[in-house]
Amino acid sequence: MRKGGGGRSGRNLRSLNEDVTLLDYLQEQHYPIILVSSAKLGSINHTLLTLEIAKTADWM
Repeated sequence: MRKGGGGRSGRNLRSLNEDVTLLDYLQEQHYPIILVSSAKLGSINHTLLTLEIAKTADWM
C-alpha cells in the first residue's frame, strides 16, 4: 500500500524531480486508485478534482 500526496489533486501533480511528478510515478508503478474522502468542508470538491485528474491521466 502506498499513501498518496494528500487530499488535494494539485499535490498529486507535484514534481519528484525535474522530469517526474507524483502522478507519473504512481502510474509507472501500476498502483490502483483507492480514493478516501472525509466529511469536512471542501471534501466533495477535492474528491471530484482528484477523480478528474485520474480520468484525464487515463488511470481509471
